[in-house]
Amino acid sequence: MVTVSMPVRRFHSLLAIVAVALVIATGCQRFQSDAPEPTPAPTDTPIVATAVPTPSVGSEIIEGRRYIRQPLQGATLRYEERLDPETVWQLQASYVLSRQLLTDELGVDQAIPLDIYLSSASEIVRFAQAHDFQHPAWLGGFYYFRERDGRIEGAEVFVNAAATSIPQTVGHEMTHLRTPSAPIWLSEGIAEYMGSRVSTILDPLWQQRRMLQARHTVRSAVLDGTLPGFEALTQFEWNAIGEYALLEMIYSETWQISEFIARTYGSDTLSRILLLYDEGLSHTEDPFPQLLGLSAADLWSAFGTDIVENLNEQERVGRTLCSIDTIAKRSLDVTDDWNSLVSLSFLQDQQIVQARLRSVHEGWLRLLSDTKALEPSGDAIAVRGLFIDYFEIMVHALRLFQQGDTSSADAFLSLGNDMALRSATVINSAFAERSWLSC
Repeated sequence: MVTVSMPVRRFHSLLAIVAVALVIATGCQRFQSDAPEPTPAPTDTPIVATAVPTPSVGSEIIEGRRYIRQPLQGATLRYEERLDPETVWQLQASYVLSRQLLTDELGVDQAIPLDIYLSSASEIVRFAQAHDFQHPAWLGGFYYFRERDGRIEGAEVFVNAAATSIPQTVGHEMTHLRTPSAPIWLSEGIAEYMGSRVSTILDPLWQQRRMLQARHTVRSAVLDGTLPGFEALTQFEWNAIGEYALLEMIYSETWQISEFIARTYGSDTLSRILLLYDEGLSHTEDPFPQLLGLSAADLWSAFGTDIVENLNEQERVGRTLCSIDTIAKRSLDVTDDWNSLVSLSFLQDQQIVQARLRSVHEGWLRLLSDTKALEPSGDAIAVRGLFIDYFEIMVHALRLFQQGDTSSADAFLSLGNDMALRSATVINSAFAERSWLSC
């Protein structure tokens, strides 16, 4: 008869802790990274804020708040007096870089006079409400202009000083001023594309996390068949969105399809498609046959295949971590079988006990084999190694039980307890470092 010693009972207790840890690893990862900054379409509502005229360099009062006015090349910056100099400098650097990249990437004319406001979150909400923007509390920034005789007038960009990335926000909003003829989905996608170019240089770590988050969001939608196609995007009600997760997905899609077009067909393709709309192409007409020689449906199909199959290094590591996490969950089922077996250990029918021992042993062997079959890279190599060690210990413990060496088996179970907790801690940490990753 297999005896039940304290190490076996302790393993049962510790497994409950491990089970909780593994659930946390996969259940709390969604949407923890910085999300895209929404930018609704402009309206024709005049701004409520009124400025007291002052000299070109100095300060002015806007709705009771003092703003410092500073001339930039081609623009005037107004920022709240209380903002820290680092935030102001970041906006200035973002503006200069955005101007250059818009010329390099889109070949746009830089002659549009621009007023930029850098304000606190509460001020941005007030400005947004004055312009009738939906969900002003979501905004990291927004733009506004009037169009007269085909020319842009009164161009303004408002930037939240508390935005998750000022470089991204500035690049995004300035791009909108260069895409007035484009449909909203394309304007937003190219704005995200250009904003990412600015943040890659000035805020690279944030940009890398955001790119991974966006790609993961789109990849998940492709895999479950919920990614909107071209026609759905042309009909999307941008000002009637009540769910932020949906907005995040749409922004991620339009951004990533712009990235795919530029990468696959050349960086000048985005400016070429904008030119088609400048020349009068309808927003509902498919531009891709004359531009790329394929339909929008074919383009979206190729895009979906690419984002699912062509993973970058971090995404490959994430995929392996998800595979390990799945195996870890399966190990809880094998553990349940073992705990059930313990309750049978006092039965007289040793054939039943031995049959169950073989079954649990085979369960650990399958887990070990499946873990060894993974081909990890990066951080996933160490995580996989820990789980291999853990499963090898459990395989050996069950073999000893089958041989009747319960004393040695209990010692290995105690070691297995420690390895189970250590493995759970390490994989939890790996997920915590990847807020973009969910399985």
